[in-house]
Amino acid sequence: MLRLLASGTTTAATRVISQDVKVTLIGGSAGAFPPTALIATGNIKDAGAAPVAGEKVPAGSHVFTCALTGTVPAGVSPCQVKAGGLNTYNVQTTSNPPPVAGQSLKDAAGNYYTVQKVTPVAGDPTRWNVSLAAMNENPTTTTVTQPMNTALLAGPVTLSNANTGAMAAPTGSTLTTNSNNTGTVCDPAVYGCSTYSFPPSALFQLIFGVPKTEFSGRMQEQGSYFTGIGTQAGQFSGAACTTRSVMWLKVTDLDVPQDCMGSPTSPKVLIVDASESSSQVQVKVNNGVFYGLIYIISNDKVTLAGNGTYVGSVVSETGIETDPSNNDLSTVTGNGSSVCPALPGSNGNNTKAAKICYNRDVVARINTDVALQLSHYAVTRLPNSWQEHSR
Repeated sequence: MLRLLASGTTTAATRVISQDVKVTLIGGSAGAFPPTALIATGNIKDAGAAPVAGEKVPAGSHVFTCALTGTVPAGVSPCQVKAGGLNTYNVQTTSNPPPVAGQSLKDAAGNYYTVQKVTPVAGDPTRWNVSLAAMNENPTTTTVTQPMNTALLAGPVTLSNANTGAMAAPTGSTLTTNSNNTGTVCDPAVYGCSTYSFPPSALFQLIFGVPKTEFSGRMQEQGSYFTGIGTQAGQFSGAACTTRSVMWLKVTDLDVPQDCMGSPTSPKVLIVDASESSSQVQVKVNNGVFYGLIYIISNDKVTLAGNGTYVGSVVSETGIETDPSNNDLSTVTGNGSSVCPALPGSNGNNTKAAKICYNRDVVARINTDVALQLSHYAVTRLPNSWQEHSR
């Protein structure tokens, strides 16, 4: 709440008026929370010597309790929030160091939870508020049968650090077609692969914390929404990346320009929206390293081509059907570079550097960038608050 003052002076007197206003943060839940190096809504195929690597994290665990209190229906956790087809939980932890956004945690039964946001508790430097998104719960169910509900109603719950999975796809999908150099990619001792059981239609909200319509609307307001590739007004060119860190591109294919490759300290977020096309989509990093997040929206197959490397995360939404066999295939081709970890080959083949690798520092940076770019303040006047002051 703010009081705005204005004054004006004449030769006789100074007059002062005031108006009270309310300032509201809009889009404060936005961010970027990819849980693995490659996320898809259908099957994933590695067509060559192009492994996908997660990230190994130190062994450890975090103990969580409810951050919210109050009267709730029987059998429902006071921490649970249903948003856009996801079960999310607002919890607190005293773990030091706390979990980080984008980190994967799992319970004793192997259910995965993705850390979406971590903020300090005001006035208590020993506690942190944490938003957890459940990857293995049915969001249409609100009863105590949910794993996290059950644990939190019984008391504090312990979740363990998990090696960030190389790949994530819906339950029932084929996580990878092993090539000669990716035979161990889904070995839990290496990085592992994970499945999710929430509707693929909720994937965008899992990754960004807000619905597509809200995200694309903010991009249009900010001049970061492009309707094609070329020199016409409203179309995308690599030069746009020199002044923007987050962009929405209505294109059918994308060769990532050099200006859009980003860096470890200045990564990029590119939403490649081919939802109005019925053709296959190709996203290509020809050479070098892309730092950041690429989210692809397609009605057909997606190919990640070229001999460049992705550091951060790639999301391939090839359909939103609950049955992954109804969503199209995502294929990884080409080679990676030594900037990503190397995975041991299979069938007697050589070790190869990953083409896509998760990096929590890059994810933390894009999380901050997206939150800043999507958040804005709405100012509304409070009725009957105008006043004139004598002076």
